[in-house]
Amino acid sequence: MASDIPKVVPLTCHGHSRPVPHINFSSTVEDDQYYLISACKDNNPMLRDGITGDWIGTFLGHKGAVWQARLSTDANLAATAAADFSAKIWDTHTGECKHTLQHSHICRAVAFPIQPSPQVVATGGFEKKLRIFDLTRSGGSNSSSPTSATPNNDASPSAVTSYEIGPGVHGGTIKSIVWNQDYNILTTAAEDRKIRWWDLRSRHPVVEYAVEGTIGSCELNSLAVRPNDAGILTVAAGRSVYLFDGLSPGRLLKKIDFRYEVASAAVNNETSRLVTGSAEDTWARVYDVRTEEELGTFHPHFNPTLSIAVHFDVANNPPQRFKKAITARSGLSVSRLTANCMVQEARMERSSCGRLAGSRMASGGDGTKSGRPSTHILICTKTTNNTKAILPSAELWWHGSAYTLRSCGCTLLTLR
Repeated sequence: MASDIPKVVPLTCHGHSRPVPHINFSSTVEDDQYYLISACKDNNPMLRDGITGDWIGTFLGHKGAVWQARLSTDANLAATAAADFSAKIWDTHTGECKHTLQHSHICRAVAFPIQPSPQVVATGGFEKKLRIFDLTRSGGSNSSSPTSATPNNDASPSAVTSYEIGPGVHGGTIKSIVWNQDYNILTTAAEDRKIRWWDLRSRHPVVEYAVEGTIGSCELNSLAVRPNDAGILTVAAGRSVYLFDGLSPGRLLKKIDFRYEVASAAVNNETSRLVTGSAEDTWARVYDVRTEEELGTFHPHFNPTLSIAVHFDVANNPPQRFKKAITARSGLSVSRLTANCMVQEARMERSSCGRLAGSRMASGGDGTKSGRPSTHILICTKTTNNTKAILPSAELWWHGSAYTLRSCGCTLLTLR
């Protein structure tokens, strides 16, 4: 029933100027904080506060559309895959590019193992090659060329050692890579409509599963409150969503069919909720995984929803144990299940937006706030095809005897 769905308060994360093909949450880190990274075709991936959506910083350096972006579990590193034939590894505290991993074609997918301070990264794309890069075999920020199927142990100290997994197996562009809870197992989703589970020890696929349509998304959804939770591998392909056991490669838990082409999907097994984005319309829909009943619909964007990410936020919602869902569209902004900023309005909601990352990145905010905001105000402005008005979110602060409305560190007004 629709009444089971908590009321969603829209929150728009402004900043991007082109379609957002992928978004990714970090795990919960210090003080119940977590972060969100968004890939964008404007070449500029962005890091945000996962709770409030507040902008922290922009990673500058790619010269082509960024197709995918991921954070390490401790949120200390970010990885991006781009159309400039490269993948980049970033320090999220400083915004520095630590490694540039060159490819011979567009890089579409990137993945870290599920561990803090990862020392390897996997990449894939139009080359149809799955590569593993050893980030410890490098002299710092550098460019490294792709290598053959055997490790390049004779490379110069400044080059990142890499090797290819399963040469010639993929029959199409690699669109997504997922590192499983088992460090030795990787999952790839390719345009040849096959999901493959790879054993890094043998460098061969353990099992393959053919889906019945073009793959839109492939993500591992696990519970942040269960560090060893294997999770559920959620694949959106054609008019179906496939749910695979995150522990047993290739084991299909359930296949759910829909009346529309599914562009993206994410699941929370704890609440038995599935969120889908359609490639044919602008709606996001929530379903009960067990009964397959549609529980509610949201109109988050005016374009198809390309990516959906969920975070199991127990700290903010202990009674309901409800996930936070972020959607990304083929438009100008990242949104937390929100309508686009085509109507002019101001809205207030309770928020923990005092928990900002502060000076995590030199290119981000100054982190000079004092006190704690009691309310978060979102200001949406009308836009046109030729003009985009972006207003930063404002915050209402309580100082014992008065409220002050602040934006970008400036006091806009005082209420006594």
